Amino acid sequence: MPLTPGTRIGAPRELFAVAGMAGAGARFRLGAPYAATRDGQRFLLNLTPGAEGAAAPPLTVVTNWQAALKK
Repeated sequence: MPLTPGTRIGAPRELFAVAGMAGAGARFRLGAPYAATRDGQRFLLNLTPGAEGAAAPPLTVVTNWQAALKK
């Protein structure tokens, strides 16, 4: 990002707290567990379900689904 005259860079600071993100760098070897939109107004976070202590949602696996389409 090109800097314009008068741009000041300050110390990094936390923007918001998210449960389960502390030490996330150790868990994500291929990159950051988040992405920001181009305008910097929104973030997409990659979190584990149940990271805040809640039970993970159930996972439903449908087998032979193509046969059901033929009916």
